[in-house]
Amino acid sequence: MTHRSISYLFFLVMLYLAAGGCRTASERSDRKKDEGQTSVAASDVTGTFLEAALQGDLSAVRRLVDDGIDPDLPGEGGRTALMLAAYNGHDEIVHYLLDHGADPNRRDDQGMHALIYAASGPFPNTVQLLLNHKADPNLIAHGDGWTALMFAAAEGQLEVVKVLLKHGADPAIREKDGDTAESFARKNGHTHVADYLKQYMEKKK
Repeated sequence: MTHRSISYLFFLVMLYLAAGGCRTASERSDRKKDEGQTSVAASDVTGTFLEAALQGDLSAVRRLVDDGIDPDLPGEGGRTALMLAAYNGHDEIVHYLLDHGADPNRRDDQGMHALIYAASGPFPNTVQLLLNHKADPNLIAHGDGWTALMFAAAEGQLEVVKVLLKHGADPAIREKDGDTAESFARKNGHTHVADYLKQYMEKKK
C-alpha cells in the first residue's frame, strides 16, 4: 500500500495535514539537565510510536503498547497513532489500537478525528472499522465545520461516501460558508460523487 505523507490535509483551503513532527514539544531551556533528558526520551518514544502507526509498523506499535504507552498519546498538533494509522488505511493497526482503548472520536488541535483522516483517502474498510467502533459519522471539525462526509466527497471517494451514508452520515450538514458534501464534490470536479449524493438526498425526501 502506498503511504500518504502527513503534509497539510486540506481541500481547497484545508486538505493536507501538517507533517513530520510526530514529536512532543522540546524542553524549555530553564529545566534541569536530568529533567530534560527524561523529557527528550519520552519525546523520542512518542515520535517512534506515532511514526510506526503512520508507516504501518504493527510490531512496533504492539511493542510500545505492551510497554505501557498510552494508545491515545498525542504528538504534535494533537495527532494520535489512531489518526495517523487511519490516514494511511492501516487497518490492522487501527483495529489493534481500538481494541486497546484508543478513542475513535478524539480530536486533534484542528478538531479533526480519525474518521476524517481515513475518509480523505481511498479507505472504505478503515472507515467501516472506525464506525463499527462507535466513531461518530457527523462529528464536526472545529474551524470550518467540515464532516468526514465532506472530506470524502471533496476527494472523490465514492465508496467511502457510501459507507458513511449507510452509517448515518448527514449529507444536509453545511459548513460555515454554507457548502455541503455535494457542493464540495461538484466544485472539485467529482461529478459522479455529487450526483450520487444528490440522488440520495432526493430519495430521502
